Amino acid sequence: SFDLPTVEVVLKDLAVFHAVPLALKLLEPETFQSKIRRYLVDYHPPPHDPDGKKFAHSYEIAFNILEEDEECRSLVPLLREKRKLRLDIHQNEPWATMGHGDFWINNTMVKVLKKVDQ
Repeated sequence: SFDLPTVEVVLKDLAVFHAVPLALKLLEPETFQSKIRRYLVDYHPPPHDPDGKKFAHSYEIAFNILEEDEECRSLVPLLREKRKLRLDIHQNEPWATMGHGDFWINNTMVKVLKKVDQ
């Protein structure tokens, strides 16, 4: 697992991954259409999980980890409620952007260049 500073870096990189194509689409639409769009596919959400059990175990593991952290503990009840929501996931232009399928520790790489005391 990653420590908090590493998680923060990974999440910032993930935010850039989503933001850059969106910014290019909004600020330079011709460049986006000619160089990026042809490589993108439309998103098709997975089938609805009516009983909510498909990822229940994974969510519980995450909630348990968050509950152990003093800063995160207060957010767990809210996250538990949000998990129950089924969002109407659809392409919402102009805000649609690139996505990723499986983003876990096992498929991201982190290179520590210099250890900084905090």
